[in-house]
Amino acid sequence: IMGESLRQLFTLEGFAVEHCRSGAEAAKVLAGQRFSVVVSDIRLPDGDGGEVFLKLKAGHPDLPPFLFMTAFGSIDRAVELLKAGAADYVTKPFDVDVLVQKVRGLAEG
Repeated sequence: IMGESLRQLFTLEGFAVEHCRSGAEAAKVLAGQRFSVVVSDIRLPDGDGGEVFLKLKAGHPDLPPFLFMTAFGSIDRAVELLKAGAADYVTKPFDVDVLVQKVRGLAEG
């Protein structure tokens, strides 16, 4: 539900959006297309979004900036991912305007 809501939000904000429903799907899409920013939850239906990021980064050092969404209890994981090269994170529940502002800044940067 959140993924679809964010897809609608970012589309209304003028972004071209590709919504993937799993880490496996995201890995395939990211291997075949270029993106300005990736927004990912750390917890995905089929695993850990951070693991997807780390595996992709190992094989594709020119990945777009990754922004992770995390629950309060996973902040340590988000910090670990920042040290590994992720661009930023937001904690849930998050302010939608802040999220859009962060994504816009990463896309323009």
